[in-house]
Amino acid sequence: MIVIKELLENKKREFFKATGPSIKNKLKAEIKSLKWNFIEVHLKHQGKKSLIEEIREFKETDNKPFFIWELEFSEIFKGENPGFDIVIGNPPYVGEKGNKKTFREIKETEFGKRFYKRKMDLFYFFFHKSLDIVKEKEVIGFITTDYFITADGGINLRTDIKERAVITKIIDFHEVKIFDSAKGQHNMITFLKKENNHNFVADTIFTHRNDSFNPNIVEIILAHRDEDTVYSNVSQDKLFDTVNNYIRIPKYNNDFQNIFDKILTNYKLLGDVKHVSQGLISGADKVTQRHLNLFPEDNFNKNDGVYVLNSSEVSSLNLLKKEKNLLKPFYKNSNIKSFYTSTVPDKFLIYATRNLEINDYPNIKSHFDKYSKIIKNRSQDRGEIKAALKLGKWWVIFAARLDTNFDNEKIVCPQRSLKNTFGYNEIPWYGSADVYFITNNSNNDKIDLKYILGLLNSKLYYFWLVNKGKVKGKQLEILYTPLTEIPIKIPKDNVEQDIIKCVNILLDLSHRHYECGENLEKEIGENFNLLNQIIYEFYELNDDEIKLVESIYNDS
Repeated sequence: MIVIKELLENKKREFFKATGPSIKNKLKAEIKSLKWNFIEVHLKHQGKKSLIEEIREFKETDNKPFFIWELEFSEIFKGENPGFDIVIGNPPYVGEKGNKKTFREIKETEFGKRFYKRKMDLFYFFFHKSLDIVKEKEVIGFITTDYFITADGGINLRTDIKERAVITKIIDFHEVKIFDSAKGQHNMITFLKKENNHNFVADTIFTHRNDSFNPNIVEIILAHRDEDTVYSNVSQDKLFDTVNNYIRIPKYNNDFQNIFDKILTNYKLLGDVKHVSQGLISGADKVTQRHLNLFPEDNFNKNDGVYVLNSSEVSSLNLLKKEKNLLKPFYKNSNIKSFYTSTVPDKFLIYATRNLEINDYPNIKSHFDKYSKIIKNRSQDRGEIKAALKLGKWWVIFAARLDTNFDNEKIVCPQRSLKNTFGYNEIPWYGSADVYFITNNSNNDKIDLKYILGLLNSKLYYFWLVNKGKVKGKQLEILYTPLTEIPIKIPKDNVEQDIIKCVNILLDLSHRHYECGENLEKEIGENFNLLNQIIYEFYELNDDEIKLVESIYNDS
């Protein structure tokens, strides 16, 4: 193959030097022949002889539905500084969900083993590849979505960028609709330079506009002349934040650092003082259209409950008393308000864990047998499922969260919300994967959950989450990692009791307002404001800082 490559490079050099059309046509034919020969030799070398006939069919029709860039540009990767001078692109935005086959094939390659991360996007690989093929000190430019800068699945990409390049310019268009065909996306342009210089200052641009694409608006934004856009200069060491290397683009012109410093005084991380976990994953809550397509002969009904059942479905199972103990009240993120959670479920979860002996629960077993094809079709990637399958327990719930106490006091929050929305209850309350739980852990930490609840629902902590947490568009993404990284100030006795007293009043008011139908918005608002004043004083915010926090909360 090396010989063919060298011949090809020589012929290409001859082609560009040739002047007569007959000589050029002759060299062109020789180059084409060498390329097809290279492909056949490469397939033989890879043990893919079965594909050679297919390739020859393409050759006969002079139709090549692929582009072997390493071959076409082989001469570029020679010399002291090999690679391209610039790499630019708008790679495809394809998530792993629904495209597992594509990601699995890449994951199994040497390249994939270097960079694959669960829940990543396909375009992350394009960044990695561009860093492989661009010359040292040269430039990369991509237009993508902005999710990678804080996504858990983007940690390998952010780390690779930090280690092998500098961000020279990053433009977050936020709510500006760049592509008419993808209005739900939040687009970003990222420029990199392949070098290692932690002192390099990045030009960052974040716009608060909410417009459809307009060349004039974009021109004003890029020219640093837009009043609704924030322009900052940030060194690389300040651009990357925490061990997860989040990329932090300043969103406001004001200097927020004093407020951040006050929040980060005498604190512990939430993940160190309490147990944080995602809600339950059954792997098959109900029958979906995909199941109907996979098993058309089984006469399943769409939306019938598999692990998550409504009251009438529960009644139809004629469960024994012992079996009813496996049913848990099941809630979704829509059942959570600030301080409040619904207490009357309309769904129930069959909480089948790996320590269960299914033969002791005959009606549950019969139900699982009915849907066995659907249950066995679930992903088998997780350790919990793998361990259960070895025991023949194919019916266990996908992620039971056995280390989370769903029956006693807890804080719960939706994984996405416009505001920091944290509810509280002390009853059996089991939630789906779009809910996150904060419970007391085994280390006996003395910090009261209601004190933490007051902080998390406050305007000050919205300020923290919108700037230091994860944000997608206008929504906070309150997932495991940003939750565990929330700083909780170690309380003083009197302040902790004042906050808990205020929280208890808000818990009572919100319950009566949402559950009992009393109109208590005014009282809730007054007590919420009182809670915020206590927290402002506790964190020693001055009047200007309070105005700043309030303005961001009210503008959101």
